[in-house]
Amino acid sequence: MSSQKSSKADLLVRVRYQNPLPAPPFPPKLLHIPTTPLRYATYDFLAPIQGERELPMILDAELGMPLELGKTAPGAPSMGGDYWLGNRSAIAPPPPPKGNEDANIADEDAFLLEDPTAAATSAAAGSGPGTPGRANVVDVSKKVDVSWLRKTEYLSSEAGNMRHALQNLNGNAKPAPAELDPLDRDGRAAAIAATFDAAHIPLSELRHPTKRGVTAVESFDLLPDDDLWANEYDLVRFGEDPSSIATNEPPRLGPDPRLPRAIFRDLTEVLPEGQGRVAYYLPINDDTALSYTEKRYSAEETLEDEAFEFRWVRDYEIAGMRQLTQEFVFSFDAGEEATAGEAKVKPITTAGRQRGAYYTPIDTAKQLRKRRLRRGEDPRVLPAPIDPETGMPEEAFWDGINLKLVAPEKSFPPEELARWRAFKEQVQGNHYCSRDYGNGSNSYHYSNSDGSYYYANSNGSTYHNNGSGGATYTSSKGSGWTTKK
Repeated sequence: MSSQKSSKADLLVRVRYQNPLPAPPFPPKLLHIPTTPLRYATYDFLAPIQGERELPMILDAELGMPLELGKTAPGAPSMGGDYWLGNRSAIAPPPPPKGNEDANIADEDAFLLEDPTAAATSAAAGSGPGTPGRANVVDVSKKVDVSWLRKTEYLSSEAGNMRHALQNLNGNAKPAPAELDPLDRDGRAAAIAATFDAAHIPLSELRHPTKRGVTAVESFDLLPDDDLWANEYDLVRFGEDPSSIATNEPPRLGPDPRLPRAIFRDLTEVLPEGQGRVAYYLPINDDTALSYTEKRYSAEETLEDEAFEFRWVRDYEIAGMRQLTQEFVFSFDAGEEATAGEAKVKPITTAGRQRGAYYTPIDTAKQLRKRRLRRGEDPRVLPAPIDPETGMPEEAFWDGINLKLVAPEKSFPPEELARWRAFKEQVQGNHYCSRDYGNGSNSYHYSNSDGSYYYANSNGSTYHNNGSGGATYTSSKGSGWTTKK
């Protein structure tokens, strides 16, 4: 008989000794640490507080309130022993006798016994709204609240349908705007004249469409930005913080000055699998970012031995992309009335512009996510053409970029420079307008930057002066409406 050796695991418990420290005998000293209020506007400001506190979850079926409907309260009549056998006569009224169901029902309570579904259908088909007819609208609002149950792209349309339904029931539905006939010359002229009426409303009479207490303080002319019109702008959304913060590095107390100067390098034509892949570069430190920003605002070129160093951070993949049609970027320019603070952050290249709000369209919206590296892959190494001497491909390292600022005439290729100038001339100059009310009719004066001006009267006549002594007059009595530029 073999002997069996019994073994057991020893449970080791580390002894924890309590050693409370006494309170210091002197009051705490408050230190003034300079900071910026912008740190409270970052998205991760409340993240530590959120992680320290746990949200309690109430899992009780009755939310902490025990309800015993079958228990007789003290002093109340007994419900009888057959209550638990299905007899609910003690807590529910007895049903009316057959053939006389409406005998004990008051007129004002009759609608409570109606079928809500049938009442909603009949109310929708009838002419006048009633209380049962709103049941269908309430159902729509209940559907909107369950965002976790359905896709979010359907919620906005259903919420809009609910608003339209409520407006129709209350009689506050807004009439749909009438569409203009392209062949109706008088209608189009009236619509254009109405826009000038809205543009010349005094500031004291302007009212916010939704906020009645908000008043207008100043107005700007809405003008296209001719310097940026040739560029293509995208709205980029990151899935996480795009800044490069080390693991042991504390979070920033304010905004990162490097993020507005980031560089995206498209790798579509560099790598065979680079479709939808971009490289992300940031300045090496805050001083480089601030110096680069100051240099750009001064409109000066960099010296021969001067360059701004950018380091590769990571590669991104385009997770989603959609086209935008009515999205714009606005930059407000106070012109000659700019204050000292506004002039400090205003580029010198825009010093000659007039006062106005300059806009540039945004083409697409893109969602970026971090690209996962493959095993043994170095994302900084990019393929290069074959060396004619050795016959072997050379490796090109793109772990950094030395950036210099030069004039467009020196850096752009001839075809790109011609394209940029064509876009600039397309939107430059033809946007100065004034209105004259002195002659009893509506007349408009357009002046261009080249010295020419254009006059249009509401009776259909036009007058154009090209700025060099020549003029053209067109009357509405002719064969057609012509515009001279």
